[in-house]
Amino acid sequence: MGKVTDRNTGLPINGALVQLFHSGQVRFQTTTNANGDYQFIGVQPRGYNAVASKAGYQQQAFGIKPRNNQTTTVNFQLVPTGGTISGHVEDANTMADISGATIEIFLGSTLVTTTTTNATGDYSVTNLLAPNSYRVVASATGYQSAFKSITLSAGGSAVADFELVPTPATLMGTVLDAVTTNPISGATVQVFSGTTQVASTDTDGTGNYTIAMLAPGNYTVRCSAQFYQTAVSGALISAGVNTLNFLLNPDTGAIEGQVTDAINGQPLGGATVEVKQGGVVVATLLTDPSGLYNADDLLPGSYTVTASHPGYQTKTVGAIVVSGMTTTVNIALDPLPGTIAGNVSNGGPIANASITISNSNGIVGNAVTDANGDYSVSGLAPGSYLVSCAATGFQSQFKAAIVTSGTTTTVNFVFIADGGTLEGNVIDSGTTDPIPGARIEVFQGTTLITSTLTDGSGDYQTLTSFRVNIRFGRVQQITKQKLSAQRSLM
Repeated sequence: MGKVTDRNTGLPINGALVQLFHSGQVRFQTTTNANGDYQFIGVQPRGYNAVASKAGYQQQAFGIKPRNNQTTTVNFQLVPTGGTISGHVEDANTMADISGATIEIFLGSTLVTTTTTNATGDYSVTNLLAPNSYRVVASATGYQSAFKSITLSAGGSAVADFELVPTPATLMGTVLDAVTTNPISGATVQVFSGTTQVASTDTDGTGNYTIAMLAPGNYTVRCSAQFYQTAVSGALISAGVNTLNFLLNPDTGAIEGQVTDAINGQPLGGATVEVKQGGVVVATLLTDPSGLYNADDLLPGSYTVTASHPGYQTKTVGAIVVSGMTTTVNIALDPLPGTIAGNVSNGGPIANASITISNSNGIVGNAVTDANGDYSVSGLAPGSYLVSCAATGFQSQFKAAIVTSGTTTTVNFVFIADGGTLEGNVIDSGTTDPIPGARIEVFQGTTLITSTLTDGSGDYQTLTSFRVNIRFGRVQQITKQKLSAQRSLM
């Protein structure tokens, strides 16, 4: 029993043939498993030649003599069979041998070995791992590089001859930023013949490049740089100096974000978003139902983003776009303010009446009526308000108001001159206990003039619309029905 491995890699060899010869005859044979292991059972104790072989490897043999009732271990390390690539390099025009040409042999993208041609332009590379496919590249000063793909069988040989084309032409130029016209240092300029790259270089600190020794003909020239869009140009290159300049556009960026209501944070679908650069509109779009927008393909630089929506104040913010990046700009729009306006009178206009407007945050606006009794308070955010009105000689009044975006809510006040004081006591008719928190409403006709609540002792006091003081005694009975009284006063 034993194991068969690759001597170079140490990896097991699957399917290697292992044979035991005695007197020139094969007595036992088997193949290794995936782990490179093999085993013979029932081998008689005599002399054998153990031989291991595998395609692509050199054969290995050992003399062995198993002992009776014992296990003999024989391991093999097979040496891969090397292949050979050889050839000749000459001038494509004159057929002259090219001495000192560089030959590079690649396995995939890995450089396996390098050699040079001798005085007669010949080269030979042996002991190449086979079977395998190789790429052979030939280059020489003053010539275009060339390559060939070679398939090499185990122990075999292959020929790769080259006829190199002289490169007498020169291509030069400058690479600039298309926006700023500043030179771009480190830009890569590549020259292709068909799909094969024949030359490449980078621009210097001033954005200049030079590629010499190109053979005249049609080429494709590609220019690329980090943070810029690649540019490609065809070029008919003739003998001598040829100029090809490039203007590279910076990689574009994007602006994205969400438009929301500044009060409740809800997204605003259908909002208009306008993106400007230097006062010029470069993108106009609408937000989706989630209030989201995205403006792409923007050149690097400074922008303004303006969002608008019916019923909301337009808002503009600044944004910086960076090459290849997305800038997030979220915009919260304030609802258009509303207005509360109205008139204060008592059969005629009341001038200089004091108007106070408040909400849950406190007082948000004040006004004084003009000679016509009119007032107006603008710039109010949509929502609920309490409007109070005070005028000399009159009892203050309070009214609730709802302000909606961009509209005017009318709240008028009509005053009746102050009268006297109404006071009294509310008790339970059964127990005669005072009733705190009972609501007292005073009407003139069917018009509610004022209202109040009893205190902890069941007492109440309020100003009335009447011009005399009226004192009511204790109420001996109260029901859930609204009690009203009418009295004519002089």
